[in-house]
Amino acid sequence: MTRMQATEVQDPWRLTYRGTVYPWNCDHVGHMNVMWYVGKFDEATWCFLADLGLTPGALRARGRGMAVRAAQEGGRGGTQL
Repeated sequence: MTRMQATEVQDPWRLTYRGTVYPWNCDHVGHMNVMWYVGKFDEATWCFLADLGLTPGALRARGRGMAVRAAQEGGRGGTQL
């Protein structure tokens, strides 16, 4: 193990996404719309996986793949109001 340099900062958090929320991404009360939120969450997830080394190229090199199972919010087909 090596010592950290004086300029390095130990941060227990991992930055997975940095972006901008535009006014048109928000509803009438100023909350980000779920459609936009899910898209940004998806981008952050791919950044997180890539940071762990699970890139498409790395998966292909190992003969692996990924599958996604979509979950339905509310469990009974409920909709967001």
